[in-house]
Amino acid sequence: MVQNDILTTLFNTANTPFRAVGFTPVSSLLALITLNWITMNQDQDKIGIITENQTTFDFIVVGAGSSGAVIASRLSENGKYNVLLLEAGGSPPPITSYPLLAPFNVHLDTDWQYETVPQKNSCLGIKNRRMKWPRGKLLGGTSNLNWMLYVRGHPMDFNQWAMLSQDGQWAYENLLPYFKKLENYNGNFQKDARFHGKTGPLCVSKHHHAPLVETWVQAGKELGYYSGTDYNAYQDPAQIEIDEATKKATGVTYTRHGILKQAFATKEIIISAGAIGTPQLLLLSGIGPAKHLNSVGIQQKVNLPGVGQNLQDHVMLFFGPFVLNDTVSVMCKRNITLAAAAEYRLNKTGLLAYNFISGSAFINTSQAVPLSDGSYWSDAVLMFSPASMEDDDDGNTFAEFLGVDKKLFRDYVLPFIGKDAAWVLMTVGLPKSRGTIELASKDPFTHPNIDPNYFDRPEDLKVFVEAMQFVVNVFENTNAWQKYGARFAPGHKLANCQQYPEKSDKYFECFARTLTMTQWHPCCTAKFGKPKDPLAVLDSNLNVIGVQGLRVADASVMPVIPNANINVPCMMIGEKASDFILEDWENTNGSHVRKKDKVEPPNLLFPFDGIIPIASTLSKIRPLEALEALAMQMFR
Repeated sequence: MVQNDILTTLFNTANTPFRAVGFTPVSSLLALITLNWITMNQDQDKIGIITENQTTFDFIVVGAGSSGAVIASRLSENGKYNVLLLEAGGSPPPITSYPLLAPFNVHLDTDWQYETVPQKNSCLGIKNRRMKWPRGKLLGGTSNLNWMLYVRGHPMDFNQWAMLSQDGQWAYENLLPYFKKLENYNGNFQKDARFHGKTGPLCVSKHHHAPLVETWVQAGKELGYYSGTDYNAYQDPAQIEIDEATKKATGVTYTRHGILKQAFATKEIIISAGAIGTPQLLLLSGIGPAKHLNSVGIQQKVNLPGVGQNLQDHVMLFFGPFVLNDTVSVMCKRNITLAAAAEYRLNKTGLLAYNFISGSAFINTSQAVPLSDGSYWSDAVLMFSPASMEDDDDGNTFAEFLGVDKKLFRDYVLPFIGKDAAWVLMTVGLPKSRGTIELASKDPFTHPNIDPNYFDRPEDLKVFVEAMQFVVNVFENTNAWQKYGARFAPGHKLANCQQYPEKSDKYFECFARTLTMTQWHPCCTAKFGKPKDPLAVLDSNLNVIGVQGLRVADASVMPVIPNANINVPCMMIGEKASDFILEDWENTNGSHVRKKDKVEPPNLLFPFDGIIPIASTLSKIRPLEALEALAMQMFR
């Protein structure tokens, strides 16, 4: 009897929620832990293979993010070359190991804490209309802030790169081996070896905890949408030293523990500092447009007008809440228990393995691109998150994560605090708006001016409005969600948008302009392109045009943003760049080898100039068989 009482007490204790664990106190605690971790590791170089006195290397890689880390690994794995990897941050702190803590990894000392310039057409609900732009400042870069969604992109994303660069080696079929090379695949589609690898360093696994995903999928099926498809069918540098006479990149000037240092490369320097850091570093080195460089007092060394231009990002919206009448969503303070912690510690499963995203969907709006085979290049992405807010602390933390005004957001969600609900994070998958990265000064420690220029093209806002109407239809007009009585923010509107009728297009336009956020996918600011492309910074082998011995490999090289989370494409770019470099230096005497001739671009399914958007298909349900064929074509 006593033993049974003890077991009962232990069981009840293990399943008692941590009521004292509020989001805002957790944020403060994790910030303190992260700062302490960084301080302890400042004087420890855990990758300190080189000696302090070594200054010359075969290769220097600037940036240890998703691309740079791959390159440094591949260049050094044969033991033939010595490689210097420069990274402003240190080892990832422990909190990056817990998927549930993903929202807390931003705005810490492991984040560069960038902000945009004030936005003209968006960010109405953000202080000074300056959006926070998280970027990882640690080994692994922004992959440490990533929410662990493994998405490659649509094949047409890469076929477009091939067409724009006139080089078929960037076509999807020629990049597929690099995606497979990355993978140790243990996901839902293991039987199809055509599209997945098993021997790579990156483990890809099934989602172990996805609340309400069955309801999300069933609602899509009710509306005629196919489900279950494999949509993947992977230190502070200050200046690059350039020899004025030969136009060859010779070394890097950087600071380490506050001391100015230099390192030199006998073969190549590879910049992998990301879509913000890479153009900043090129501009600081005198590579870019003369007018801008002169305005900040930097002498131009190489004229490349495209440096910092062509900035693209997936603008995102946290849309909801859809209030539910049952206790089926995730409330951290209700659902995090000792038992949940133990499950994650022992098996890496359960609630702490959850990343707040239960399911995704790719849909077509009136801006979707029709392909000649009758399918479509989807242009909107939906990510379903059944997350609820239990009290004001939760509302404040969500506002802090989103980067929006706390009072505005708290007032909006106040009627729904303590109620089970679901939200949808939606993005414009193929945005048309373009922005810029420019220097604020020639001081390398001053953040650059970041202008994503969201909604400069009204078509992007139209995608959001149609996607919002679609999501309301999913929740309010399907049996799957009506068993929970799902309703969009019943009886309540966002304060900034009170003048517009509830759920009207005008209301949703206002909603999107007010609660604008980023999906953290900046790219395309040092793009590769075809010869004579006036904005091309790189050739199609990722060499900086007009400079010898200098290459770029990261999100900045993309000509156009893919309709996908860009972490895996960045890893693929790292793999591809590694092959470029190793092929160029493959002979034994170390002299430069000419790259083999480019591959002809594929015959694309449609021309990219003069595309006529299709009529809206949101109100039309396609036959399930056609959707299945479309999905198999698009997302393999």
